[in-house]
Amino acid sequence: MRSTRALFVAILSRALKDIFKPTCDDYDLCRRQALHWIEVNDPESFTSFVNICNYLDIDADRVRRIVILKTVENACN
Repeated sequence: MRSTRALFVAILSRALKDIFKPTCDDYDLCRRQALHWIEVNDPESFTSFVNICNYLDIDADRVRRIVILKTVENACN
């Protein structure tokens, strides 16, 4: 159980990092892929955003709203 939780935290953390503080060479591609992963509702995939949030007891819709808000704020600055 701990290893699954650690994996899911790492996946979610990586996606947020790719959106807000990317370290990959192709910033735009990493950012778009991470945003797409967060936006998609895919209950079938074990590592989908919604399933990871459910497992971690995180409100997926709330995280989505925050990410969108912060993305817009960053675009305006």
